[in-house]
Amino acid sequence: MAQEQDQIQTPVPAGERPPRRMSKLVVIAVIAMLFGAGSWVYAAVTRPDTAGGTPPAGTSPAAMSMTDPTSGAPAGSTSPSERRLIDDGAPALFRFGASFLAAYFLAWGLKKFVKLTLLVAGAVAAVIIGLQRFGIIGVEGDQIREGAERGAHWVAEQGGAVRALVMGYLPSGVAGAVGAYKGLRA
Repeated sequence: MAQEQDQIQTPVPAGERPPRRMSKLVVIAVIAMLFGAGSWVYAAVTRPDTAGGTPPAGTSPAAMSMTDPTSGAPAGSTSPSERRLIDDGAPALFRFGASFLAAYFLAWGLKKFVKLTLLVAGAVAAVIIGLQRFGIIGVEGDQIREGAERGAHWVAEQGGAVRALVMGYLPSGVAGAVGAYKGLRA
């Protein structure tokens, strides 16, 4: 009995909002994106010289004389075909985090926009119905129906174009889908 009472949460008093918590997945995506960006910069700075003629920065003249006799490249340099894991992994990790965040905030903003739009549309509809009941204005149902059909057709066309645009900018589809799902639920 005492355990049940401990699990019951006290209601939030009227007028006060509960503290907003950031989604753990958003934090993880930000960390992944920052780690990917930092690793990407590190990979660019530490990338070995692949040109073969110019020694890496900080190479002493004595080390420059030690070349690979078969290729003429400085000793210890890698060939262009040898890619490091960090060269491919860092940009991918950055894009993964950025895709999640972009989809999350796009979906969150879309949810807020739809809520506000429905609220405004409901208020406008209530005002029009009230004015029509009092005989101040006269509205024909056919005109409203035609306007709504035109609007629905336009929204369907634009929605397809926006979807194509967003999918072109989201390289990681799974991260984008999860971000959109969590953004709609936030």
